[in-house]
Amino acid sequence: MITFAYDIKQKRVGCAIVQRCLGANIDNFELTKFNNWITHPTEDMKVYSVESKEELQKVIDFNNKNNKGL
Repeated sequence: MITFAYDIKQKRVGCAIVQRCLGANIDNFELTKFNNWITHPTEDMKVYSVESKEELQKVIDFNNKNNKGL
């Protein structure tokens, strides 16, 4: 299982430091695939999980498609 900290309202993923502080286990290589990091935890940020790298890639693709220009 891969976990990652994500703000669903802002549609932004936490940076590597935020990930570790919130207990997520996403590796830095996978994290760099998101195009819109946020450098602090937010009220709406939660840790989500997926079962595989393939599922994570779907999340990354959806995120990046819907956040062009951020």
